[in-house]
Amino acid sequence: GIVLAEALSEADEQRRRLREQAARVSGELESARRIQMGLLPAPRALFARETRFALDALLEPARTVGGDFYDCFMVDAHRLFFVVADVSGKGLPASLFMALSKTLLKSAARRVDDLGTLMLRANAEVSRENPESLFVTAFAGILDARSGTLEFCNAGHEPPFARRPGGALVRLEHAGGPPLCVIENFSYPVARHSLAPGEWICVVTDGVTEAMNASGEMYGAARLRAVLSGQADAATPAERLAAVRADVGRFVGAAVPSDDLTLLCLRWDGGA
Repeated sequence: GIVLAEALSEADEQRRRLREQAARVSGELESARRIQMGLLPAPRALFARETRFALDALLEPARTVGGDFYDCFMVDAHRLFFVVADVSGKGLPASLFMALSKTLLKSAARRVDDLGTLMLRANAEVSRENPESLFVTAFAGILDARSGTLEFCNAGHEPPFARRPGGALVRLEHAGGPPLCVIENFSYPVARHSLAPGEWICVVTDGVTEAMNASGEMYGAARLRAVLSGQADAATPAERLAAVRADVGRFVGAAVPSDDLTLLCLRWDGGA
């Protein structure tokens, strides 16, 4: 009886220690989530007084923390820089590399004017701080809010969708280049697209197109195209993102999220 009582007491003590450890880890992960989400800008508040364009973004990690990120800020009084990126992998390692990559990309954008040079420098700087050999897909753009001229560069990322008022939905296809941290000193080509007043673009990560339901089926680009095509021209970026998020949620149902989900929508309203 004494031996049994001691064994039960020891088992209870081990369970208590495991519960405390699990609670501590959960608390640390929740703190990491708050820090990570705090690194992301709030576009609607940031550009609340902007009349030349409207921008909104949404990010949902598949786990407590994730590897997707977005950023947007004014390079000067008239030019808007934005980026949507996806770090390989998931969870805590991807989230740490996400924070590093976002910081270095923003630093590079502050120091150079040319988008191609920006990506070249970001590729070099992120690669230097990459002991785990991760990589980052990214779509980056600079919008001249006066003229609607959009310069963009695609580093292995999903091509975004765009649509003019009354026009058909198109994809901004571009040869681009490999993800960051894959080829050293790669010279990323820059493409240009002239936005018409009211035209919008929507950039997503593969967490949208590759979202899976309980049967293992993927959401796919065709379904994303259908949702975006069904939106009215007058819809705001926030309304477009909400429609896509709701449709992905209906498709996935109760299945566990397979990847981080990030969307960014930008609409140019004219230079006045």
